[in-house]
Amino acid sequence: MRKKSKKLSKRKIAQLYDRLVRLFLGFTEVPQGVIRYYTPKSVSQIVDLSSLEPISSAHISGRFGTSYSDVIYQARLKTGNSARLLFLFEHKSTRPEYPVHLQLLDYIKQLWEDDLRHKRPPSLIISIVLYHGERPWVHKTLIEEMFGKPPKSLQPYIPNFRYIAINLNEMSVEDILKKTPPGYLQNLFILLKFARNLNQLGQHLPSIWAVFKKRLFDIRARMLGQSTVNYIENLLDMNDISVSEWMKQLPSFAREAYEEMLAEYRQRVLPEEMEKAEIRGIEKGRKMGREEGREEGREEMRRLFIINILSENPEWSDARIAALTDTTEEQVAHIRQQLAQGKDGPPSDN
Repeated sequence: MRKKSKKLSKRKIAQLYDRLVRLFLGFTEVPQGVIRYYTPKSVSQIVDLSSLEPISSAHISGRFGTSYSDVIYQARLKTGNSARLLFLFEHKSTRPEYPVHLQLLDYIKQLWEDDLRHKRPPSLIISIVLYHGERPWVHKTLIEEMFGKPPKSLQPYIPNFRYIAINLNEMSVEDILKKTPPGYLQNLFILLKFARNLNQLGQHLPSIWAVFKKRLFDIRARMLGQSTVNYIENLLDMNDISVSEWMKQLPSFAREAYEEMLAEYRQRVLPEEMEKAEIRGIEKGRKMGREEGREEGREEMRRLFIINILSENPEWSDARIAALTDTTEEQVAHIRQQLAQGKDGPPSDN
């Protein structure tokens, strides 16, 4: 018997994609790869990629359409220039409802206002837009997007700037594999490229799993792998397909890779804690419904990942950990406080 489809709203589906993008962008090698392989050489060659670090975007609001995945990194220039260079990453899973320039211009304005409040020189800002919607999307200049063809004599008086567009809709998988070496960035692009073609996504499971398999000693890599498994399960739910049905359709090499992933992230990663979390979820599920119980289990596993990150990387900010684990800064701060007080056990069911 098939399980009932979740029938997620467009908003919830967009949040699913945004969560994945934010998680991957939380690993510095991903934005480093974007800058190295997808920006013009005139940009990538003058950026000190080793200096790249995330900054908080909490003060940036999305006034032109809801945005969940804007991520900002700062870097130094190799030239020694003291200018503050920012890379603003924006993700679109559907064709933009508002002109992208208008949204980016609003973000840039808010960043410059923050510079003024902190008595900093205005930052140099490069915007990078990642698109993987179903419908074709044509990247235009601001003037073309907003005004069409105004008289040439008036164009100098119209604000104009460019952003870097990465359009996975137009890129073939061969282009992605050729341009992007195996790693987290390639995994992200494949997971987004084939989000609506699950059989094609399955074909790439061996290469996706190979990247995670090399880094199982790293709790952050295990967390990202677990998030990838959850992401795939959500895609299957959205399409009313069970994991077993999907796996039957995969070639043996892909099926074996996914079975290994499941074995790793369901049985070996924090096995005792996850088993307890699952049991608590099942128990609560008996009282309030199976789906709610499953969600309780997921919340407990997320809490355990946060505890492990804080244990290994106590210097990380609450904002960075919240972005990586799809939670709020307040929740991370609360768990950090509990750890400091020695209260690091799982919450009581009472």
